Amino acid sequence: MVRAIAPLWCANPLPMLTLLLQPLSEGKKLMTTDCFKTYLQEEFVRRCRNNKAYSLRSFARQLSINHSSLSRILSGKRALSENMIQKLAEQLELAPNEIEYFISKKTTPQSLKKSLQLGADEFRYISEWYYLALLELIKIDSKEDTNFYAKRLGIKSIQVQLALETLQRLKLIEKSNTGEWLIKAEDGTNSCTHHSTTAAKKKYQKQVFTMALEAIDNIDVTKRSHSGVSMAINSKKIADAKARIASFREEICEFLQEGELDQVYHLGVCLFPMTILENEKNKKEKGVKK
Repeated sequence: MVRAIAPLWCANPLPMLTLLLQPLSEGKKLMTTDCFKTYLQEEFVRRCRNNKAYSLRSFARQLSINHSSLSRILSGKRALSENMIQKLAEQLELAPNEIEYFISKKTTPQSLKKSLQLGADEFRYISEWYYLALLELIKIDSKEDTNFYAKRLGIKSIQVQLALETLQRLKLIEKSNTGEWLIKAEDGTNSCTHHSTTAAKKKYQKQVFTMALEAIDNIDVTKRSHSGVSMAINSKKIADAKARIASFREEICEFLQEGELDQVYHLGVCLFPMTILENEKNKKEKGVKK
């Protein structure tokens, strides 16, 4: 996976070109859905991300509910009544208007619910790093056991379960007759290389580059590569540089995918200015004048 972060235009910027290669195996609440079950899933994932020791039992205690009942709710095996939404939302200290909002959505037409679910699924697929990593891991070793994937990726089993269900709804994977997960649409290496930068893509980029920083301290240097160079450049060549970065990415991916696959890695390429851009400088100056 590669992401070229392009700078804004300015005269003679001094950019930083950084290449990152590290293994992937091993705030504040945001309303991103109309479905309370999806909200619970996102809230649990958020807490797990902020605290690696956080568990489903911990979340169940917070909600004053049996952990097995919570598991059935999160997996969609148990429907949520209005009373249950009220109870759980109050435990999460949601505002009365937020609780009323989720309860009102229970009457949303089924066709619209599916559309809203698809939007939430696509957001999670793009924004959570382990969705793409999980797809790549399935290529290496397809299993039914969620604990296997959780151990390899260093996340919770329930996170894997929810991710698999999401990927299945998006028709990216399917179950074989023996219960193993299979990739439905094989389109090469999963990557985040779009030129547009949505909230979901920004979230993904921040996650993988945070992992890159952690890899400096936690991964042996023989199993990773962190390198960079600061240089004075001709900014008119940025577009051509990005095209060369794309070619480099494809070349490295083809090279690393030869032979038997056994690990999931992330390849990141950053190209960004170290000097202040003119338009950013103007924004700062306007802010000071105010």
